[in-house]
Amino acid sequence: MPSSLAKTLLHQWRQGPLTEEETLAVLLEAALLLEKDETMRFVKEELQLIQVAEALKE
Repeated sequence: MPSSLAKTLLHQWRQGPLTEEETLAVLLEAALLLEKDETMRFVKEELQLIQVAEALKE
């Protein structure tokens, strides 16, 4: 994971709960970099966010 992404995630974590849309986007980006196939499966099958999974493929 790029250090800039890790720093952004840590900064947002210190600001409060990791529930804001921007924070979730950073978490998703990190997950895709580290475990792309598993993240795609989780988004599609577990969360049932089919449209999000399709958008992530692009």
